Amino acid sequence: MAPTKMMKAAQYHPTDKKVRINEIPIPQPAEDEILIKTVAASICHSDLMLVDGQIPASSDAPITIGHEATGRVVSVGRQVKGFKKGDNIGFINAYHACFECEGCQQHYTNCSSGRMTMQGFTVDGYFQEYCIIDQRTAIVLPKNMDPAVASPIFCAGITAYQGVLAARIKPGQSLAVIGCGGLGQLASIKAIRYAKAKGYKVIAIDIDEATLQMARESGANYTFNSRSNKLYIDEILKVTSGGCEAAAVFAAAKAGYDTAPKVLRVGGHLVCVGIPPVDITLSAFDITMKKYHVFAANNHALPRELRECAEFTSANGISSPSKFFKLEQINEMIQTMAKEKMGGSRLVVRFEDEGPEAARL
Repeated sequence: MAPTKMMKAAQYHPTDKKVRINEIPIPQPAEDEILIKTVAASICHSDLMLVDGQIPASSDAPITIGHEATGRVVSVGRQVKGFKKGDNIGFINAYHACFECEGCQQHYTNCSSGRMTMQGFTVDGYFQEYCIIDQRTAIVLPKNMDPAVASPIFCAGITAYQGVLAARIKPGQSLAVIGCGGLGQLASIKAIRYAKAKGYKVIAIDIDEATLQMARESGANYTFNSRSNKLYIDEILKVTSGGCEAAAVFAAAKAGYDTAPKVLRVGGHLVCVGIPPVDITLSAFDITMKKYHVFAANNHALPRELRECAEFTSANGISSPSKFFKLEQINEMIQTMAKEKMGGSRLVVRFEDEGPEAARL
């Protein structure tokens, strides 16, 4: 019997809440799965929530963290269609979601199949040299998209894109992006770029000048510091001739949701994206009187939506500034994100493109 081939993986140990680099077996794909050599994996706020205990571990066993990645196909199962060895692919972590039930149409965490698990949280994720991918969660990347910098599309990017779509406005109309910094910075800044590519006027609102400068560099038409400028709401209403057609709240703070209705014109669209640690308060009277309408966006994407996002990103040259690390620096990455010292860049492990490759199954 041939010896099992091994790989490196950054794994969270629930028993002592530490992340360590372990040697584990290279997995083998089932008939409807794809084995990839990981090209890049980026860290997300949700990964921190697992590591610091906000998201409870499903067991005491070590688990590979990470749910944003790209990879190159090494081998595919017999039932896999549309993918071949050498393809660069991106994917979401909805492992064995059916994408057909009523729950999956809203978010794959509501899947009723009983098979869906979350890679990076309940089963091994992507901070490892090789990964198993459910074919239903994957797309082939556009030809001109560099997989080394594309991993953020598959969580933060799709969240931003869905947030802009949920605004339901027309080119030339105004979208307020509320909360452009903090741990959700990549999503909000990317939302500004997506909105500009769709022809919207963007009003960026934040409490940090450096973050607002980044918003300007990303194309925001107007920026407002809600902490230092006490007249910012009046000024927004003036430059938009009565208020924004939509406001997307990316801030994970109740204050963002308190602001949103005040900058909307009558009949405007409030898009909920950020999740504060406390409940938000919206006026039932204003909603029933249709002063504004409430929508939501998140990282959910059906396969066709994922492909649409990647193609739009590629066609419009929308990139994610990235800072690269080695897998052995995973704890440095975690600490950098925990301290919110990302400097506007996604923190990415770029894997060396070498190692054993399996034959087609």
